[in-house]
Amino acid sequence: MDGESLLQQLPYNVFPEKDAESVTVRQRTILLQCLLQAGSVSFSHILRITERYLQLLQLHNTTPAEKAHTIDVIASYWRNHDQVLFFFSFFLLLLYMTSFFLSFFYYCT
Repeated sequence: MDGESLLQQLPYNVFPEKDAESVTVRQRTILLQCLLQAGSVSFSHILRITERYLQLLQLHNTTPAEKAHTIDVIASYWRNHDQVLFFFSFFLLLLYMTSFFLSFFYYCT
């Protein structure tokens, strides 16, 4: 079973919002937090997790707003670890998931 079908199986009662955009934002947040938690053991773990689920991440990061939300979730997850935040943002930049401006802006704020 792939990650997209798992996200679609989440019941709507988990999400108090009923509009599709809010549910998609919540699904993306859950997806990112799960991947960040699984990869938080070491740099090699986060690299492997990101490479393994790259297609799913790209599917949920098509618009600039979605990419900004992704960086926001990453920045809030690692808000006390600047080096990890910079490293992972740069890694996503190399994978063309985020723009340089978003990565640089969130790292500097």
